[in-house]
Amino acid sequence: MIYVFYSNDPLGDDQGGGAEHFRCIHRALQNTKMQYRLISARLENSEATDNNVEYISTSPNFGKYFLALWLWFFRNRKNFGYGDIFHFHRNYAAWPKYIFSKKKGEVIITYHNTTGEVIKAKLGFVSKPIRTIMKFFERKALGSAKKIIFVSDRDRQRMRKDVIRDNYNKTKVIPAAFNSSIFTNNTPLQSDLAFEIVVIARLAYQKNIPLAIETFNLIKKTENRYSLTIAGDGEDKDQILSMIENSPHKDSINYIGMIDHEQVPELISRHGIVFVTSRYEASPTIVKETIASERVIVTTDVGDVNIWVDNDTYGFICDHNIQSLEQGLIKATDLIVNNKYQRTIDLERFSEESIMNELLNEYKSLTT
Repeated sequence: MIYVFYSNDPLGDDQGGGAEHFRCIHRALQNTKMQYRLISARLENSEATDNNVEYISTSPNFGKYFLALWLWFFRNRKNFGYGDIFHFHRNYAAWPKYIFSKKKGEVIITYHNTTGEVIKAKLGFVSKPIRTIMKFFERKALGSAKKIIFVSDRDRQRMRKDVIRDNYNKTKVIPAAFNSSIFTNNTPLQSDLAFEIVVIARLAYQKNIPLAIETFNLIKKTENRYSLTIAGDGEDKDQILSMIENSPHKDSINYIGMIDHEQVPELISRHGIVFVTSRYEASPTIVKETIASERVIVTTDVGDVNIWVDNDTYGFICDHNIQSLEQGLIKATDLIVNNKYQRTIDLERFSEESIMNELLNEYKSLTT
């Protein structure tokens, strides 16, 4: 049996990259003869059911999911077999398994980011002693894992010396997957979309939406034709709405709130530039969705975007400041106006099927 653990709903429509990756794993396993079970968190607005999906919490909040995970492993500790595979999408999520069923089955841990970024953002320098303790247990978790998967080699290299250490030979890079099939009916990139910018993201510290608004305010000083659409919801919503209201260009900013994932292709197609201003990412799904949609991506230098984005032909990687991002937007506009857009990347290499086959092969290697 393959158990996959993630604090989201594989039957839901959350826009997050990790959630989309979880949906891809679900679809991939459905198309195999492998026995599997997804141990998940139901979204509040979801009523879908699947016999292979078990919900242990009613919120994607990881704290609630983590507590439910301890109870789930305690209840099921006698039901596991030595040939089982346990695939966790956070290193510390593996601890209930290590405590209640240490000897049965093999563990795979996937990193969708380097750990400690959130606590660092919230606590600043106070987080250092906490992070030291976290790293100790993190190394222990990796030492007991059979395989360690990173969605970004940049994150793997950042953690190699301090956390991974002697476990590097267990690591492998498999990018986060996305459903490319819904991005096949693209409308042509017309010059009248050159000044239409869209941000599609969770309104959270990581995504750094204030930087997007500040950059937009700057570029509007030199070119008034630009407009900005922001789609998403999250804990920073009130701050974002306040920034929009106080912007001298608020009439050119359209906040539309959360949209269903199925609406993303149509929203992207109505804009020429997709804007990403994240502080940190591992493998941002919106970058791949933009490329698949044949629109220009302007992004901060995070995660694996350097693999996906070929500067000057279909996207631009910028520094984390408004001056660099403004130049990226200007170059993107020029690319569209002068009909220079050219998608040079082979998307088949990064298709959902290709990426999921890599993961399925990892499962198979532990069952043979």
